[in-house]
Amino acid sequence: MIIDVEVGYLPDMLTFTPDGSKILVANEGEPEYKEFDGEKVSGYYNGTPDNDPKGSISIISLY
Repeated sequence: MIIDVEVGYLPDMLTFTPDGSKILVANEGEPEYKEFDGEKVSGYYNGTPDNDPKGSISIISLY
């Protein structure tokens, strides 16, 4: 069975627990960099200024 699971902002890396029962996902939560007039500007996420999503982890149980 394949399912979609929502995790946090900007999932960056995943690993399985040693017993294989869970997946651990690291969510960066960093704002994207947008380019305006050839200059990179930070602090933009989904086009909204000053919205800096928090980093988090997601724990997904497989059984």
